[in-house]
Amino acid sequence: LDSKQQAHKYPFEWKVDGGSYLDRAEKRIGRPVLSLSNRVKKELLYSYWSETYGDDYENKRLRQYETYLPYIPTSIGYPFADIGCGAGEFVSFLKKNKINAIGVDREIGEVKRGLKKGIDVIQSDGLSFLRKSNKPLSGVSLIEVIEHQPQQDIFEIVQLAYDRIVSGGI
Repeated sequence: LDSKQQAHKYPFEWKVDGGSYLDRAEKRIGRPVLSLSNRVKKELLYSYWSETYGDDYENKRLRQYETYLPYIPTSIGYPFADIGCGAGEFVSFLKKNKINAIGVDREIGEVKRGLKKGIDVIQSDGLSFLRKSNKPLSGVSLIEVIEHQPQQDIFEIVQLAYDRIVSGGI
């Protein structure tokens, strides 16, 4: 292993220089970020996170998802919920691997992107989804989501997710 690989505990970890994110986002949206209103910044830049993350983002993301795959049950019969699914990349990956999955995201732009891809996606924040849903789930993911939740909500999110997951789920 080279020194870069040795620095990472898991095969899907990587470090990327943050300096190029803004340049890539501006190139992708075709306008300087400083010229945009806060509303437009949020709408445009949220959707381009994965696209600005790095040149090899797609392969890195797939390696990360493949690492999770052995732990996700395939024969329980209930859907797996990806909370904070964005445009549904993980949901699409799960479906390609014959795992029944649904996505949940609070951003309407991301929900629309997911629906265009043909995935099942619900517009809601994770806590509201788990509070309102009493349907059993084979598992729940909160990839790059839980750390953005208000501290006072984290226990409830985890508890509700635990309550919805059926025996043998994750």
